[in-house]
Amino acid sequence: MSGIKAHTIRIWEQRYGLIEPKRTPTNIRYYTDEDLKFVLNIALLNKNGLRISQIAKMSKEQIAMRVETVSRDSSENSTQLQAMTMAMMELDGQQLEHILVQQTQAQGLENCLLELVVPFLEKLSLLWITGAIGNVHEQFVHNIVRRKLLSAIDQINATQPPAADAPVCMLYMMEGEEMELILLLAKYFMRRRGIRTVYLGMRIGLQDLAIAQQVHKPDMVFSSISETHPKLSLPQYVEQLAALFGEQTQLLLTGYKVVSANHLPDVENLRILDDFWELVEFLDRIVAAKQQA
Repeated sequence: MSGIKAHTIRIWEQRYGLIEPKRTPTNIRYYTDEDLKFVLNIALLNKNGLRISQIAKMSKEQIAMRVETVSRDSSENSTQLQAMTMAMMELDGQQLEHILVQQTQAQGLENCLLELVVPFLEKLSLLWITGAIGNVHEQFVHNIVRRKLLSAIDQINATQPPAADAPVCMLYMMEGEEMELILLLAKYFMRRRGIRTVYLGMRIGLQDLAIAQQVHKPDMVFSSISETHPKLSLPQYVEQLAALFGEQTQLLLTGYKVVSANHLPDVENLRILDDFWELVEFLDRIVAAKQQA
């Protein structure tokens, strides 16, 4: 979670006495949440130029004050990513909001999302999968970022309504997928480029898609599949999507299970998106092509 190797942490313990781990009856080190927050603070200061020998001479109060200064003054994304991780661990909504506002002002919202929020959500997902954080941390971050995205999308809808002939993209998540923020991020990037969106939301089955397809006949469909679905054959599901929407609709799929799949059907209108950078590049090409036409 801290990005510091176990060997380095043991050196900090033995040489500088920075951390005193607890031990199990079988003498295995373990650390409390407070230990973790302290290591995150040390790692942040060390990355920003303070030697461990200097940090070891500081009190915990001095370390906390220095971390606050570094987090406030630094614009480097890796530093802000570390600061967001600490804010998440401490459930510090004010600090997390401050970082997002500061970086939005410095980079613009889209760059802040691509270069800071998306990497942070990827880290959050990894920590959740490995059990390093709990549901309270995941929901805490989800609610703050969700609120920011909805506000930004509402502002675009109010000031930049899409043209009547703009391409239409349908966005949805199937049953069992929980990362709604992926859909909201995709919707934001699309609306920023004047693409009309049909946001179906979560827990949408093939029958629901068939109804929506008849009504909207979208140019594109976007979804993400990251969870394991025991009763689902991914190749078969992709074939069903292709049959449902036809050759004229571009299928845009992302998510761990899709990206890592070895054998997906050879569907001409299927595009696998490795990350949001690839989605943004694809959307920019769509917009450029329409402008040229």
